[in-house]
Amino acid sequence: MTATPPAPLSLESYMRFETESGLILPVFIRRIYTEVADGGFGPAYGINPLMGDETDSVATWDRLFQNANHDEPRGPQWPSHLIRLCEAGCNMFYAVDIRNENSPVFKVEITSSNNVDDWLSVASTSVVEWLDHWACERLG
Repeated sequence: MTATPPAPLSLESYMRFETESGLILPVFIRRIYTEVADGGFGPAYGINPLMGDETDSVATWDRLFQNANHDEPRGPQWPSHLIRLCEAGCNMFYAVDIRNENSPVFKVEITSSNNVDDWLSVASTSVVEWLDHWACERLG
């Protein structure tokens, strides 16, 4: 995580993300990327950037896992409604359910199980609550 988060994305860049990825993010998450910063802050190693060639960007990771779902139909099938939002290290990260405006946050711990549900545990019932908890801990 950088000391100073990158600038927020322009609305045009965000719209390009939606068009290219096919992902429609909940309003609050869109506002994080277009009004606060393109990642680089938040729990663990910080929220991932939305776009870019880095493997931790939301768009790149989503594309990699969707291709893996198609190429390895017997392997773990990553749900299309979960995006990888934040890295936690050691095969762990946080994912957000984008089907729901509250955007529940799941801690993901990759195991040898081919059932992705075995990898998930609820970290927070909403991304707002998750970030609020992080901010309160930092401000102590």
